[in-house]
Amino acid sequence: KKHGVVMDVNAKENDRIMAIRTVRNYTAHVNVDDYLKLIRDEANPLEVRVVMTEALGWFTCSYKSPYIVSELKKYLNPSLPEDLKLEIELTINRLTF
Repeated sequence: KKHGVVMDVNAKENDRIMAIRTVRNYTAHVNVDDYLKLIRDEANPLEVRVVMTEALGWFTCSYKSPYIVSELKKYLNPSLPEDLKLEIELTINRLTF
């Protein structure tokens, strides 16, 4: 159910953010592609995208962490909003050290 709220663009932003915060403790590897899609989707509110990026930084023990880093590096560019760009850089650093 939580995954549904995370991905539901019609859900209240605060509900989505609270659901995303649970992702930090329940690192569902199977959902990583959906989480990355959420981050790239500019239709999502910026704060939702930033919080999702931060949550992926908790996948330090995940077998998907190299994949997450690779995908975030592909998306990282100077035209991103500063908050999102900074969180992507922080998440990449968390997952590579």
